[in-house]
Amino acid sequence: MKLKLIIGALSLSGASLALACSSTNTITDFGEDAGTSGTTGTIPGTSGGTSGSSGSSGSSGSSGSSGSSGSSGSSGSSGSSGSSGTSGSSGTVPKNTKLKAAPQGGDQIVGVTTDATPHVVYYVKNGAAVDLEAVPVAGGAPIVLQAGIVLNTDSASAFVSGGAVAWYSGTTATGLATSVNIWTKAAGKKTVATPTRSGIFAASTDGALVAFATNATATTTDIAITTAAAPSAATPALSTVTFAPNSAAKGCPTRIRFAGTTFVGAYCTGINAAATAAKLVTVAAGGAPVVRVDNAVAAASILPVIFADNTGTKLFVVGPAPTYEGRVVVTAGANTTVTAVDADITAVDVAKDGSAAVYLTGAGALKKASFAAVPVVTPIIPTGVLSLLGMSADSKKALFSTLTNADPAFKLTDAKVVDVTAAVPAPVVIEATATGRGFGFTGTGGYVIYTDTFDANTGLGKLNSKPVTGGAEKILDPATFGGFGAEVGTGVISVPAIAADKSWTVTYVDAVAGGALQAGAADVSPNDWVWSGKSFVHTNLGAAASGVYALTLP
Repeated sequence: MKLKLIIGALSLSGASLALACSSTNTITDFGEDAGTSGTTGTIPGTSGGTSGSSGSSGSSGSSGSSGSSGSSGSSGSSGSSGSSGTSGSSGTVPKNTKLKAAPQGGDQIVGVTTDATPHVVYYVKNGAAVDLEAVPVAGGAPIVLQAGIVLNTDSASAFVSGGAVAWYSGTTATGLATSVNIWTKAAGKKTVATPTRSGIFAASTDGALVAFATNATATTTDIAITTAAAPSAATPALSTVTFAPNSAAKGCPTRIRFAGTTFVGAYCTGINAAATAAKLVTVAAGGAPVVRVDNAVAAASILPVIFADNTGTKLFVVGPAPTYEGRVVVTAGANTTVTAVDADITAVDVAKDGSAAVYLTGAGALKKASFAAVPVVTPIIPTGVLSLLGMSADSKKALFSTLTNADPAFKLTDAKVVDVTAAVPAPVVIEATATGRGFGFTGTGGYVIYTDTFDANTGLGKLNSKPVTGGAEKILDPATFGGFGAEVGTGVISVPAIAADKSWTVTYVDAVAGGALQAGAADVSPNDWVWSGKSFVHTNLGAAASGVYALTLP
């Protein structure tokens, strides 16, 4: 599950989560913590995906010091009654399966686990309270994680990270709690009684390893790193991690995550409300904590952001204002090498295999840096890049724009794609002029999907796909509000209609085959959906069919 980290703003775009930090710069993470490269962005007039929802590929992102919610969309216009696809037939039909019946509007998706048996985690109304449940995305019996949670007086905030779920008991208005509950499919529910803090939680992709706050006070906490099968707060790995509400709001929240079996944390150690400088610590499975970047040295300190490969041994960090210096971090046991590569970093992607870090500078240069002992920096597009629109799941293709937004209302741009691994990178034009939006890759990374040619009255446009190697554009839906690519494969969801209550009608088409649009689902909540592989997990707002569903693409 991928999360998009934007420093300096709180917003939700498509299925991408943005977390707020204090900074005048904006740094977009297109790596492990990134938002999807397979969605085509927010549909105007609606809200985005559910808070904490996943992107198109990758493992879970880092957890913040407190839960973050998505921004509300503006009022949506009524959509068309549907649209017809291009001629032909895609030959396959998606399956929309009800996973859990619920009272109308009485369910809310928290997230989806990333273990071998993904479960969607959600709240469902239970009288004046709510129950927290999990049900397999593939279908099966729902599991009640905790019943009768009283809103505003008990734990109403659950968190999904990797393959595990956490929720709290005895939570106060400031986020302090008396115990943390952890659930995984493999180990079931475990409760650890300890002074803890809501939201400081992370788990490995398979859910076997977890990290949570312990010995928490109003301004500090320790962090325990343990197993989900037998979680313990007895010997925390990290001590006196600062948590001050003012500091967290201003610029130095605690960020923790697992990269494979390695724990990675970035956090402040002072309670100054203006603090932005964090230290970086890693803990290998069964090992001792190692400080990789120490904020006691002002010149070496970093912002609390984490870009890492799948092993947690190759990282990219960014220094604080005013330089926002990008640095390559390579670890080997207790040894750490930190090398500065560029200044004014605005976007980052670290390949899962640790082969390179791709980044964008404020001067418009798209570059890559190796993780060699002496990093090799290679220009990909030397000048003129305005924004990095997305990265393919394998980190080999980059989508970028070069033209000024010509229509702020529709947030239109151009788009080009480039193979960042090529010896001589040659950009391929996807949209030549600033007339499209919502550019993203399919799950395979072989096609770009996007929307253009908008009707000024209805907001409807046409949904297209184009090979990353160039070639003819294929019209997937001639009249849609937007589309989203699945995490896996080449399936695309289109939204041809938005009802008066803002709910969506969604259809399915394959980005490669094209053909007639296939029926998907109606009455889809625009605020409550998440991808899990090929499954578009969503809630239904209809009176007769409300509940949690999985629309699984072929």
